[in-house]
Amino acid sequence: MWLDALILLPLVALGIHRLYNVHKFDLYIVTLLLSIITNYYLGYMTCLFSVLYFFYLIFKNSEAKLLPTLKTAAIKIRDFFFASIITGGLSAILLVPTFQAMLTTGKGAFKLSSFLPLPTFGFGAFTQFEVASGNYLDRIFHYPSLYVGLLMLLLLVTYYYTEEIPQHYKNMSVWLLGILFLGMWLRSFNTVWHMMQQPAGFPFRNVYFFSFVCIILAFEAWQTHPGKVLNDLQKLAVIATTIGLLLLGRLGFFLDAALVGHKYEAFIKGLIPPFEFFAISCLIVLLEAIFLFAKRQTIFSLGVISLILIAELSGNFFKAMYGIPFGSQPRFSRDLKIEQRQIDRITQTDHSFYRIDNHSTIIADSVGSRYNSYNDSLLFNYNDLTSYSSTLDNQTRVMLRDLGLFSKNERRISSQGISPLVETLAATKYTNHPHRNQPSLKSSYVGIGFAIPKAAAEFKLSPFDIEYNQQTLLNLMGAPTNTIHPVSELTHDVDPDSQFPKLVHHTLKFKAPATGRLYGSGNRIIYESFKVNGISRRPRFQFEHERFLINLGTHKRGDSISVDFLAEPTLSNQGSDFFAYDATHYHQFIKTLKAHKFRLDPDSTATRLHGTVTGSRKNRLLFMSVPNQTGWSAQVNDRSVPIRAVADHFMGIPLKPGKNHVNLTYHVPGFFCR
Repeated sequence: MWLDALILLPLVALGIHRLYNVHKFDLYIVTLLLSIITNYYLGYMTCLFSVLYFFYLIFKNSEAKLLPTLKTAAIKIRDFFFASIITGGLSAILLVPTFQAMLTTGKGAFKLSSFLPLPTFGFGAFTQFEVASGNYLDRIFHYPSLYVGLLMLLLLVTYYYTEEIPQHYKNMSVWLLGILFLGMWLRSFNTVWHMMQQPAGFPFRNVYFFSFVCIILAFEAWQTHPGKVLNDLQKLAVIATTIGLLLLGRLGFFLDAALVGHKYEAFIKGLIPPFEFFAISCLIVLLEAIFLFAKRQTIFSLGVISLILIAELSGNFFKAMYGIPFGSQPRFSRDLKIEQRQIDRITQTDHSFYRIDNHSTIIADSVGSRYNSYNDSLLFNYNDLTSYSSTLDNQTRVMLRDLGLFSKNERRISSQGISPLVETLAATKYTNHPHRNQPSLKSSYVGIGFAIPKAAAEFKLSPFDIEYNQQTLLNLMGAPTNTIHPVSELTHDVDPDSQFPKLVHHTLKFKAPATGRLYGSGNRIIYESFKVNGISRRPRFQFEHERFLINLGTHKRGDSISVDFLAEPTLSNQGSDFFAYDATHYHQFIKTLKAHKFRLDPDSTATRLHGTVTGSRKNRLLFMSVPNQTGWSAQVNDRSVPIRAVADHFMGIPLKPGKNHVNLTYHVPGFFCR
């Protein structure tokens, strides 16, 4: 988890102090390196913070002007950058391959809109200083999580009122906090902090550095013994300022709602914490101030402050956890073992290369919330198409999306929408069903590779045009004519819906054009509403308004079909596509592919695939069910050959007529130690 790297943040800061004070950079190098290795994402942010914090120390400890200060601290600056370069060099073994891999994800594309100097939040953010200001339910879109505890907030305000702290220190801390605050508030700076990309959910991950500095300053204020050094007027000013910040957040919500306009007004107001949390926060501030500002600190007063702090943090913790569906751990443990046994029945008996389309939802019922099985292949150790990862190869994702699979965003791909052609291309051999002892074997499976005509490598998929992409690929790969039959629409009726005024009921009636599986897709459709001849055909997972294939069942040619669903009045883009696979033609196509199947040697590994395949004058390209990612190299009959892209991002290896020995090797790009 990316938060793990923050555990090391205090040690990184201590290392910077050690470098600044005694010219020893061992702790800084070790802790920053561990931070980067723990999580490169937060490690990158820690590097930015380290630069800011180091120069904060430089200017904090000098009241001279800019150039004289830098000149005086030249040796310290040299040591800091020398240590930072060493750390960067040591972490290159991780960072260089990671950087190259990230360029292949959806985050590799830079959006100019992400760098516009626009504000990302308003005054309502100050409510985040309150106790219980956020919870699980608003975890994706929210104001920055500024909460550091009301005692820390009180001490932070004290820092700027006490005369024990030099004004120069206060000025420098304002600069540091201001830069960190701007790093969240301005979209352009926030994008830089998040590795040049706007984060998808959890929009202010750099807020923890702001909070860390707030706690440091609060501790410095604590060390001045504010009860002794502040006069009564200053104490009242601290209390008033602290409560004023909380009140500013409350009033700021209404200002924010007015500024964003009517469209988002309800959303902004929905983020306002209940008023009782504001009242409780003010009460805690008053109670803590009474004991914090006592003239003499006793064990009793310190104990009371500690109890209030523990109670506050505990209450905030439990409120923050509100809405989390914990599920049932004993049931999850039991169901996990059941599903693992299901997968083991396949993987421990069949050691060839294949993928599993896992329909089992046994563990989903014990999780307590929507569970879409994205990373079950990692959990149960098998090959699949589904994935939810920030490092998901974007070309692979887009290719599968354009062939009918569901992809909500650049981090996700699901097997929802799989069809016979995708089963063949992805070497999907089994379907694992819930509550069945045995998986079903897919008749569309050929193997990891097979020889096809070279013309298939010339075709580029058309975005979102699923039927066209599948039909064209089948034709180029040598499938019989009319393996896919588009539906000729007989009637299309549209009726208003009383429950959803902006949507309408679409009813399509037609004859099944072929004997085989029928598929449909469209934009802005409520897939849960899909019915075929009055029977629900809702997909396994609910992904509304997205475009992917939905299996409408197997039908015989000439059957009368009635399809009902909710959608927008006008179906945008390609509208709705309905087509049927001719089962006989597709079976004939599979037999042809199996005649030119790639024979994978049993000693092949994940990074070295080798075997034999027979090419012909017609079939001079080896299709491999492996994404064409950078790092693969190919040899045919001991000669290096270029790898071509088939269906945009599967691998295609040139062949010669006759027997070909093919060797594929993978090396991690940027990782030079082979």
